[in-house]
Amino acid sequence: LILTAIVISFSFFAFLLVLSYRAYQHLGTDDTEEMRFAEPAGEAPPPQGY
Repeated sequence: LILTAIVISFSFFAFLLVLSYRAYQHLGTDDTEEMRFAEPAGEAPPPQGY
């Protein structure tokens, strides 16, 4: 079970690494405050509930 946990942890880390790298490539920044400004301001907010 320890080996399974190591493999799952490594794959999750690799996924997060690739995800953050792709976000950096797409947005040109890794600062979350600057990412907020990259969103279009004119869109309607998502629904609050059902």
